[in-house]
Amino acid sequence: MLTVSANDASFGYRVNMYRHALQSATMVLRDGLPVEDVVVALFHDVGYTTSFSNHGEVASALLGPSISERNHWMLKNHAVFQNFHALHLPGNDRYERELWRGHPFFDWTAEFVKLYDQATIDPDYPSEPIETFIPMIDALLSSSS
Repeated sequence: MLTVSANDASFGYRVNMYRHALQSATMVLRDGLPVEDVVVALFHDVGYTTSFSNHGEVASALLGPSISERNHWMLKNHAVFQNFHALHLPGNDRYERELWRGHPFFDWTAEFVKLYDQATIDPDYPSEPIETFIPMIDALLSSSS
């Protein structure tokens, strides 16, 4: 699903979902976060083009038992946290995320969205190629077997 989107449209964004995924994963990798977080960043929006309204749930279901509760929750809820940064959208409730303030994974989700989601739309960012992430994907998915 991810690699076939390499030449997809950008839906008005500065980069398409494929480039966004590579940028997110590259930033997480360069910040020295665990392999799980890198793979989660790579796939966090994989369902965006087919299921916009619940794309986070698509990603969390796809990675399923291979990821921690922390990343499962973040994936399922990151779209609501994106609203905090989307000031231009009419009818957007940027404070909807406050419903979860105090949740154990609130801070991680807010940090992920701020650093690795909203900041990854730069067409000139030098991302790693998909091949960099293949061994990480294989390691994460095989660890849950």
